[in-house]
Amino acid sequence: MAVFDNNSSNKTPIGVMLIRKGLIKESDIDRAIEYQQSHRGIKLGEVFHILKVCDDQDLLNTIGESTGFRPVMLEPKLAFPFTQYISMDIVKQHKVIPFEINENRIKVAFADPTNKDLQKMIRLILLSKGGLSMEPYVTFASYIDDIVKNLELKPEESDVGAFDTYGRDISQLVDNIIRSGMAKRASDLHFEPMENYFRVRFRIDGELIEIAKIEKEKQQQVIRKIKIYF
Repeated sequence: MAVFDNNSSNKTPIGVMLIRKGLIKESDIDRAIEYQQSHRGIKLGEVFHILKVCDDQDLLNTIGESTGFRPVMLEPKLAFPFTQYISMDIVKQHKVIPFEINENRIKVAFADPTNKDLQKMIRLILLSKGGLSMEPYVTFASYIDDIVKNLELKPEESDVGAFDTYGRDISQLVDNIIRSGMAKRASDLHFEPMENYFRVRFRIDGELIEIAKIEKEKQQQVIRKIKIYF
């Protein structure tokens, strides 16, 4: 997967931009090139991040300037339900991930936003999801990998009967439910008001499975939090 192709003839190379800003030294470029030689397919911007030659935010901002895309720093515990918009397989293979939605506009982070064919494919996928319009951003491939790993290594707290909802902070509760749904590759998340409790069910392989029963008094707080994401 190509990441940060900053060396096209009409652009200043990313290494030169970083040196001009005083963020790295020429010896850092030498280290990065040596790393590239033994790690094929990783471009210079990502290598600088891997080697920690400068501050991540400064590096990402510079990559944004070089590529013409807005940079975004992503946390490993991304609560946004991105698998409702593109599949986990696409996220893993192409290093692209939706991270925020506002009405019909969805923000999507790319490790390689200069890949026009990939952008076109993602735009078409999102248009099929209710006519969503995409706003592309640039981020590090490792940030996307960390989000995926965080989901896949998440303890099996989402197993039926094992989801402890009592005494949890509302934000943490909803975030954990969403992350669990993504980890389980649920196609739908159902939040259902019942007479004495608030039920959460996941649709997995076409079957609705009860995941959690939340105290009735937390129902409105949970609904307000859910509306932020959906």
